Amino acid sequence: MRMAIEEAQRCQSEDQRVHPMVGVIVGKGQELLAHGYRGELSPGEHAEYTVLERKLGQKSVAGCTVYTTLEPCTTRNHAKIPCAERLIERKVARVVIGMLDPNPTISGKGQQTLRSANITTDFFRTELMAQVEELNRAFIRSHRANMIPPSVRSLREQPNKEPDSRKLIRDCRFCVGSAKDPYRPTICRICNGDGRVNVEPDCVDCRYCKGSARDPYNPSPCPKCAGMGLVKLRSGG
Repeated sequence: MRMAIEEAQRCQSEDQRVHPMVGVIVGKGQELLAHGYRGELSPGEHAEYTVLERKLGQKSVAGCTVYTTLEPCTTRNHAKIPCAERLIERKVARVVIGMLDPNPTISGKGQQTLRSANITTDFFRTELMAQVEELNRAFIRSHRANMIPPSVRSLREQPNKEPDSRKLIRDCRFCVGSAKDPYRPTICRICNGDGRVNVEPDCVDCRYCKGSARDPYNPSPCPKCAGMGLVKLRSGG
């Protein structure tokens, strides 16, 4: 696990955008088969591809354990194979993940895909997960800022406005307090781990998800309330 983090620390962004820092280790028993990191051999190349195809393309990895600092992706541009699918094709036995992908279109789905293929999935130890999340804090922040729609963002505290005495503090309906659990892979993207959110009195329960968006195992939030479980009434009722 620590070796995977050390590999991730070697990543260099290929452009001005924020990219994840990913390290991968492949081992079997006590034998280290290969290691690598995102962009090691080609700019932007995923670490799993670098290790499994560029370094171990001619060697069997069936039954191996793969340690990756970031949840394997489930979507790629046309003609490219997602990393989760590549791991399944190579018949690995176990994948140990450092953090779930903060991208809402992927988060949790990589792990689900692997489990559906009977691949054992585990997470890094808590203190090592914290290191991975800190290393990728800019990447996490970029997705957290983009995923919450303006209608929901308005429900959260506005730093440049005077406090509204009408606002109420409620338990976060997305994580239902589970964000405070030290064993939770990632902090709640709605309350940032506080377990509470500021809402306004003229809000009602979301009738689209009926509370299902608060399920912490639901890989994607409700498209109407983005997981808040609340929506703001329009003017005029």
